[in-house]
Amino acid sequence: MALEVIRAFSREHVRWLESLEEYALRKVKDARVRRRKEDPAARKLHDAVIRALCDADCWMLCDCLPDGLEQPVIVPGRGRRSMRLGNLPDASVPHAGNCVFRLQHLQGASRFFFNPLSHERDVEASAERDLEHKPWSGPGRSVPVVAYMLKCFIREARLHTLAGVERFPSPEDWLAELRRAAVAFPVAPGVPASEVLCTAPASWHSGEFRERLDERARHWPKDPPPCGYLCWVAHDVEGHDINGRTGGAGHVRVTSPVVSREIHTNRVEGPYLFLGALAQSADMHGWECRMAYAEPIAAPELPIPVDSDYERQALLSLARLVEDLRRGKELQEALGGVVRVELERPLFPIRVRDGRCHPDVLLTVSHPDGSFDGSDKVRYVIEVMGMGNAEYEKKKEETHRLMKRIGRVIRLEGRQFGSAHNGLERQRDRIARQISKDLLWRWT
Repeated sequence: MALEVIRAFSREHVRWLESLEEYALRKVKDARVRRRKEDPAARKLHDAVIRALCDADCWMLCDCLPDGLEQPVIVPGRGRRSMRLGNLPDASVPHAGNCVFRLQHLQGASRFFFNPLSHERDVEASAERDLEHKPWSGPGRSVPVVAYMLKCFIREARLHTLAGVERFPSPEDWLAELRRAAVAFPVAPGVPASEVLCTAPASWHSGEFRERLDERARHWPKDPPPCGYLCWVAHDVEGHDINGRTGGAGHVRVTSPVVSREIHTNRVEGPYLFLGALAQSADMHGWECRMAYAEPIAAPELPIPVDSDYERQALLSLARLVEDLRRGKELQEALGGVVRVELERPLFPIRVRDGRCHPDVLLTVSHPDGSFDGSDKVRYVIEVMGMGNAEYEKKKEETHRLMKRIGRVIRLEGRQFGSAHNGLERQRDRIARQISKDLLWRWT
């Protein structure tokens, strides 16, 4: 066996470590345990592997126990002076007695729980907003913790993909799926986020959910503190209020200003999917929404996150593009079947050679006869361009250079969406023809 790379918290398989990567990790760890001099070459590869794991938000499973047993979790981390490996605090599965990874727990046990109250001081001390880094990525981090947590819930429920949200006929259905997905994220030892997550406004306003939280808090572990979540569709966000102007949609008053995506200090318009973090009130006889993040989404029936109104228009139209590719007769006749198409809105930056990039949309097309192992797939990056000045284009040019390592980059010109000669529908149809032509060139 080898060390398996998994996605943090959800433990979804990502890949297996290469033999040289694993050798470097074991070599450096062994040198530290035995207090011996490290091999410089091994140390260089060791740091590169751990840095990549941290950037990708991944953990590892150790192979030190016999087959059939649950595997211990190894967590990469950034120390003050070096990259390092440790183990989850209070892990239920210990390493084998002779395993080189069995010693050294990472500091700060509460940081390995999806509990916003564990990071509240850092959030309050931060003045900036940077939604592209993990909330516990080091001193000076500025992301509201709830923003990162909401994105993780969305990713686990696959609501950031068109294939994922097509399964649900109404917001109530996909909110229920999001709640089920939250079981993968612990807020305290033995307490999954799903147990303290409310997705029904009526349950919150009636007091039913508060009573459930009170009961859970009476049997709460020592650390981190009791918490809860509210999550549903927000139609308006202003100051401290969610749905303050939309009667019956689920009004929430937040003790701190609601954070959301902004463009040049202007908040992106709704609808939103919000996540509010609940804490016990000072007198311990109630619950208050301490902080909240509102993620703009394409539509209540299409809860894919967007960063601008141009992106919202594009995503609503790209759903048609997916259907055009699936139903294209020329493709079906040439390839002998229907292609599989998945549209994804990446929630976090993607690491590529020479850097990281964050595409607006990824479109993956699989050959009808493909084995779905990646060998018969073609990926396209669709970028929604929203400004026309030289500085913006220059920055995008460098970003697109990195994106080309993922797949062919195709532009949608947002400023022309409403024009008669190059409107959104014409651009979408042109992209469909470009992709079809490219696929026929590749596969026939």
